[in-house]
Amino acid sequence: MDSRTNRSDERLKDAYFKWLCNMVCDEDHANYICLLNRLFLIRFRCFLKNDQNRIGDGLYLHHIFAIEYGYTDKEVDDILGNTFDDCTVLEVIIGIAKRIGDILWDPEEGDRIKKWFWIMIYNLGLDDCRDEDFDEECVERIDHWIDNLMTRHYSADGFGGLFPLKNPKTDQRNVEIWYQMQAWCIENYGYFL
Repeated sequence: MDSRTNRSDERLKDAYFKWLCNMVCDEDHANYICLLNRLFLIRFRCFLKNDQNRIGDGLYLHHIFAIEYGYTDKEVDDILGNTFDDCTVLEVIIGIAKRIGDILWDPEEGDRIKKWFWIMIYNLGLDDCRDEDFDEECVERIDHWIDNLMTRHYSADGFGGLFPLKNPKTDQRNVEIWYQMQAWCIENYGYFL
C-alpha cells in the first residue's frame, strides 16, 4: 500500500469520525471530542451472544455513511472493517441511540439520537470527561468503565451500565442489551417495542 492510499484511508476514517461526532454533538456537548475519540478507539466485545446484534447496529452506520458520502459499502468496509471485531464502542452506543430514537420517536421533537446517546454516556458515568479535563486519569477511567460495560461488571440493577433500572425484574448483567434497553424505555417512558 502506498502513502497516497494510506492518506486516503486516513481521510475517510477522519471524515467518518467527524460524521459520528456530528450525529451526537450539539452546543452542549461540543467539548467531548476526546471522549468520543477514545470510544472510537475501543473495540466492542460481546459478553452475551445476542449482543452481536448491537454490533450489527453499529456496523450499519458504515452503510449510512457510504450512502451520504458517495462511497460503496465495500470501500467503507475495506477501510473501517465489517466484522464483529471491527465495531467500536462509539458505533455501538450510537447504533443503540438510533434504535431508541426509532422506538421513542416523537414527530414534534424529531431526531433525538443526541439525547439518547448522552443519557447513556451519563449512565456510564463518563459525562464529566470534557476535553479541558481530559488526561491520562480520564483515559484510565473510560477504559475501566467501558471494560465493566463489556464484561458486565456492574450492578445487578444495571447501574454502571447503559440502562440502569430502579425496579429490575432480573439481574441485568444476564440480560442482553436489547432487553435492557426495552426495560429502561418501559420504566422511564412507559413504552415498549
